[in-house]
Amino acid sequence: MHKGHIEGLHCAGCVAFATKTAQEIEGVEEVNISLLHKTIEISVAKHEQADTVKSVLHEAGYDVTWDGQPQEELLEDKSILIRMITAIVMAVLLMGIHLMHGFHWHPLPKVVEDIAALLFASVSFAYCALPYHQRALKMLKLKTTNMDTLISLSISVAYFFSIYIILSSHLREEVSHDTMHYFDAVGMIVAFVLVGKRLEERAKQQTTVAYRELMGRVPQQASVKRDGEFVSVPISEVVVGDILRLRQGEYVAVDGVVMEGTATVDESTITGEPIPKLKDAGDALFAATVSTSGLLEYRAEAVGKETLFGKILEAVKRVQGMQAPIQRIADKIASYFVPVILLLALLTFVLWSVSSIPGSVSLGLFFAVSVLAIACPCAMGLATPTAITVAVGRAAKEHLLISNVVALENMSGVTDVVLDKTGTLTLGRPQVVASLWWGEKEAIKRVVIEAERRSTHPLAEAIIERLSVGLTERKEISLVGFEEKIGKGLEFEDVQGIRYKIGSAEYADAPTKNPSEKSVLSGFLLSHPNATFIYLSRNGYLTAVWAIEDCLKSTATSFIQDLKSGNITPHLLSGDREEAVKALALKLGIDKYKGGLTPEDKAEYLRALKGKGKKVAMIGDGVNDSPSMAVADISIAMATGSDIAKEVSDLTVIGTTLTPISTFINLSKRTKRIIYENFAWAFLYNLVAIPMAAGVFYPKLYISPLWSAGAMAMSSIIVVANSLRLRRVKL
Repeated sequence: MHKGHIEGLHCAGCVAFATKTAQEIEGVEEVNISLLHKTIEISVAKHEQADTVKSVLHEAGYDVTWDGQPQEELLEDKSILIRMITAIVMAVLLMGIHLMHGFHWHPLPKVVEDIAALLFASVSFAYCALPYHQRALKMLKLKTTNMDTLISLSISVAYFFSIYIILSSHLREEVSHDTMHYFDAVGMIVAFVLVGKRLEERAKQQTTVAYRELMGRVPQQASVKRDGEFVSVPISEVVVGDILRLRQGEYVAVDGVVMEGTATVDESTITGEPIPKLKDAGDALFAATVSTSGLLEYRAEAVGKETLFGKILEAVKRVQGMQAPIQRIADKIASYFVPVILLLALLTFVLWSVSSIPGSVSLGLFFAVSVLAIACPCAMGLATPTAITVAVGRAAKEHLLISNVVALENMSGVTDVVLDKTGTLTLGRPQVVASLWWGEKEAIKRVVIEAERRSTHPLAEAIIERLSVGLTERKEISLVGFEEKIGKGLEFEDVQGIRYKIGSAEYADAPTKNPSEKSVLSGFLLSHPNATFIYLSRNGYLTAVWAIEDCLKSTATSFIQDLKSGNITPHLLSGDREEAVKALALKLGIDKYKGGLTPEDKAEYLRALKGKGKKVAMIGDGVNDSPSMAVADISIAMATGSDIAKEVSDLTVIGTTLTPISTFINLSKRTKRIIYENFAWAFLYNLVAIPMAAGVFYPKLYISPLWSAGAMAMSSIIVVANSLRLRRVKL
């Protein structure tokens, strides 16, 4: 995948044309261009084909720089600003001449007025609007059109027709202050277009505020050990293996490992957990987290884009540049929009010219220019990407990492949510909540601890933690014939020849010695309906039973209630025993549940739901539940710490709380509504404005070229402003 910066994009039509141009090149497999970020990503069969893409796009008027940002960008911005200020001055001077006519005040001879108007309009036409003419000519050579075509043509028609009017009046010696030209329209159209474009760019920049705020959490300088002393160096000069210092209040510069010292670090940026964590030697540190107290030194393990936070930033930026499915419809419409407008403008001129109204040709040109100036495909093109960009940034601030923009568009229509139990509704940290012993002894505990240390079972750590309470130093224990049977348990002998079995009741095969023990065991099992039980037998007799539970997340109950109140049906699927799954489901108010399922069973369950026409989201750990996640319409993974970098789902919740998923559902609904509002405005604007500009309602209601360009600019700004509401809306 080649990534780079692309200049020359000015509207949705530009994006559609540039994308189509690149896709038509042999060997290009995928093209993704972002109007907001001005970035391009392509996938090519051969490395050298990236240069071909760059060359072809350059011929089409788009300058691509791979892996970097053009140095000329700031100079271009300064040039645009100068052109805009000049255009405003020229427009004011031309409007002054126009108002002199309106008030019948003529302090200057008509020829002087006309020369002044021609001079001011020429500056606007030849200098201020020059980039639009250049791009329009490039499009003409490529036998296509875009927004620049409309702007250039409207200005050109008004400019040259005005020259024709004043020349013909002077040549016929019919010079009169009542002779009207359209130089003022030239000045106002150029000024409105340039001012509107700048305001639109400023508004579009606001859509990426959340992304820039995230970037702001990475320090620009770092305290690095050089020749035995700590010195401040730019973050770009830090390399893997460097030793850095972290003081109170400073942000961690790179991912690393604590070498010495102690500090508390707020990792909420990464994990979503608000409580700072104590860090000392051997603990991991993540870039963009902040020290709240203490002093420590750490070794750089990953820098720049390779840090966990760098990967999060890259993911956010990548998704902000993605096209939602609905955007493809808008791009298709935009590709036909300009040719249709050109035909409508021509039709307007012809119909007015052949009419019997006095001055019909002048009116025809007047309204044709208005049509060209007022039509706006930009609003349509911005309807989706601006809303998506703001929403992705808002999601990142809510500890949600979107990997697939389709999830943002489709989550609002989800009818069923399937949840895994362990790590999703529970904390994913099993604990021994109770134990039952027959002859508890320290020696037996030590033997079991040694065996569990050799085990790969996920519950082994919980048993070790429980049995280690109260024990002092570790003692070496010898085991004979140690064997672990995956999915069943452990079997071995101690040095005294006593045979141990640890595992399920069936595997341990340890009957109770008498009815009294059996009664006690039954009561123990019934008192822990949510637990998983691990049995210990010695020489065929039951010695201990541990009840292990994974504690329920504090937000689990409220999350299920949020789903049900939103008419979304929750389903609980787990590989745990049916009784434990049922008890948890009843506790949470989940009516549909199944236990004892394999990953393939879960996937089949989802297929059955989708077969009934349901739109299904799957929430799991992103790894063990990958078969069912692949089947789901939307896959959501719970992740903390370094797990975030491994996610492969459509959406990753950064942290352990479930609340962000409820937030995401609401964000999806709001985003979809904003997109539809933007499209409604874009269509309504063009539906109403173009007939008015064409003079359909003349003389009662019409729009002059003076104000047509202003209306066009405002239509795009309104779309962007509407999208920006997502930054502040309550979710």
